This record gives sequence, C-alpha cells and structure tokens, in this order.
Amino acid sequence: FDGTDPDDEIVERFTLNPAKTPKQIDFTGVSSTITGYKKGGKELGIYKLEGDTLTLTIGWTGKSAVPRPTVFKPKDEGVRSFKFVRSKKSISEDSTGVSQRPPLVP
Repeated sequence: FDGTDPDDEIVERFTLNPAKTPKQIDFTGVSSTITGYKKGGKELGIYKLEGDTLTLTIGWTGKSAVPRPTVFKPKDEGVRSFKFVRSKKSISEDSTGVSQRPPLVP
C-alpha cells in the first residue's frame, strides 16, 4: 500500500489493552481493496493518549507482523509511528467520505 490511490481502503478491527505498560493495541485485518492484503493478518502495537494527541507505534513489514514495539520511536525495520492530533474544526459527515465507504461486515 503506497497511498497513491485515494480509492484504496483497508478495514481493520482493533483491540486495546490499557492495563499493559505501554498500553497495547492490536489490529486485525477485515478487508481491503489492495491486492495481496491478508484478511485476518495482525499488526501489534503500542499507544498513548495525551490530551488531544494519540500516538501509535506499530510493527508491520507490509507482508507480515513483527514483534510488538516497546518504545514510541521507530528503531527497527518495519516499525511505523503515527501521531494524530484532534482537530479543533468541526467536520460534517459528508467530508469524512462515510457515505462512500463499503459497509463493515461483522
């Protein structure tokens, strides 16, 4: 997944374990429009939520999961880090593209 096609989509479910230090998050693949994506594949990660900022660090090589990261900086090959900051602007449902997404299958 190189992010060049705006119609590409990956659907994953996640589970949290806030009792661990650092807090853990696991993603499990549900479906994708991308060739070669493996349904049921797992990505193991850690997360922290500080005010309006969510930081995720996830182990993933693109083909298979790697061991769960233990720190929030990518130091190993296949480890990705993301920082999300809550927007102060309100958004409409239409601007999220929700109406264009396929329904989630339980």
